[in-house]
Amino acid sequence: MSGDGSYATQYVSGSGAKNAEGTYLSCQCSSIADNPKGAQFVSDYKAAFGVDPGAYSAEAFDVTNAIISVLKGLGSSPTRSAVVQAFATVDYQGLTKQITFGSDHNLKVQTAFLYQVKKGKLAYLGDLTDLTK
Repeated sequence: MSGDGSYATQYVSGSGAKNAEGTYLSCQCSSIADNPKGAQFVSDYKAAFGVDPGAYSAEAFDVTNAIISVLKGLGSSPTRSAVVQAFATVDYQGLTKQITFGSDHNLKVQTAFLYQVKKGKLAYLGDLTDLTK
């Protein structure tokens, strides 16, 4: 078992395919390629950068768009404090998750996903919240 630092194609090659086979790892990064809403993102990403999206590419896309949604509501010259205050109340549905914060300033819904190495590849098993019900 390993954590999110292992969610990379190098995990299998670095561990050796035989050693990695069957191992599990968790990551707060979702598998955008396995997400029904992710096909266009994956296609656009490959077209723009010539590679598959990385572990946190889709999450970075979502957070960036959440920030943009806040900025759009603040006019042409937002201050840092206005951005901070407005972002605390953001409610943005991204490709990977809902971005909204609780009173403790953490995401209201924390998500983590489980993967397993199968036949030398990282296979998405699902959201740990759903898998542990």
